[in-house]
Amino acid sequence: MNLHQLAEADLAFTLEGDGQTVTLTAPDGTSADFQAISNDISLVIDPDTGVPVSGRNANVALRIASLRAAGFELPRGIEDGAEVPWLVGYTTVNGDQIATKVMTSNPDRSLGLVTLRLELVL
Repeated sequence: MNLHQLAEADLAFTLEGDGQTVTLTAPDGTSADFQAISNDISLVIDPDTGVPVSGRNANVALRIASLRAAGFELPRGIEDGAEVPWLVGYTTVNGDQIATKVMTSNPDRSLGLVTLRLELVL
């Protein structure tokens, strides 16, 4: 087993062994549940000044191998408002149901992980 395969095996254990369940829905309406690491914070620090600013930063990180095994391509942000976006739904630690759309997709093909930056769906 080479170093990349070992990293992916570790990812499977750490991400899917104790991750949060999220529901991913493709633009064609196909959906499936996945284990993910997520964050959803409402205060962002400006990296240039170090000053707290108002904002929301929500992300989920998914294992690429699990997406492919379920028949999904890598999710991507849809810039055209006329197109149906990729959607991600999850439940917070307080039990709130959150519905989001994928704004950007940042795959790390060395580790086999894709991080999705999310925006609330109103």
